Amino acid sequence: METNEAEAPVARLIFDLYTKKRLGARGVASYLSHHGYRSRPGQLWSHVSVLNVLRNPAYVGKIAFRDVRYDAPHPALIEADVFAKAERLLRLRCEDASARRSNTTDFLLSGLVVCASCGKRYVGTAAHGRNARYRYYTCFSRNRHGRQGCRSDVLRADLLDQAVLESLMATYADSEVVGAAIERWHSRAAEQGPDSASQVRRLEAEISGNESAVQRYFDAFENGRLPETRFASRVDALERRLTDLRAKLEEVRDSAKSVEAPSKKAVRDVEEALRDAMLNGTPGQRKRCSKS
Repeated sequence: METNEAEAPVARLIFDLYTKKRLGARGVASYLSHHGYRSRPGQLWSHVSVLNVLRNPAYVGKIAFRDVRYDAPHPALIEADVFAKAERLLRLRCEDASARRSNTTDFLLSGLVVCASCGKRYVGTAAHGRNARYRYYTCFSRNRHGRQGCRSDVLRADLLDQAVLESLMATYADSEVVGAAIERWHSRAAEQGPDSASQVRRLEAEISGNESAVQRYFDAFENGRLPETRFASRVDALERRLTDLRAKLEEVRDSAKSVEAPSKKAVRDVEEALRDAMLNGTPGQRKRCSKS
């Protein structure tokens, strides 16, 4: 991705907020959107777009391709020590895709609660204090764009999980209610699933095509068939496009997860586990079940 001086003030502000003010990626996105800054497509900032900036070696004068970094022809906009500090904080705060995926199983109701304000679904989120991890359910729009995206309340996961688990124990006693609920879920997933899947396939194909083009330019440059100036301009344009495509792909995948229908086996497994833990378990087991 090519950098330019027009982007420099926002990029420096992002690194300053993240490394000096110690705001998280969502906090940085909320600050930027609240103060009138917009991301490149003219949209509100999200934590995904902030993370794309923080991870982008172009800001320290490098081009990254398939885990290899090359010197870029454009000047660095961020000092190397600041970029390295941001990388350390990203690791410490676990603000990466693998950490987010590993946390999704902690939330019983992620994707099941609908926001009354914007219609998006609530997803599980976590905040880390000095000695504890706090669990919440947050509207997808608010989680993505802060209060600029949606002003709905954040819900405490432990309280909501407990209330729902108690209700589930009564509901599971009625097999007809359970069967009807599963059918409604699968009908809704069947309606929305194909559209999301086609978007994912289209974006993945476009990303693959752009990555292949970048590889061809690298091969031509390394073999002396392409001058450095033409190589840099073409690769920078492709990297810019790849950054936007990857951010869009992550958003589509996150949105699709929020409406994924549970399988009948998954519902039966939950029913059996709940009954066993809530009816036959020790107080400690019941507590863990209510927070799962």
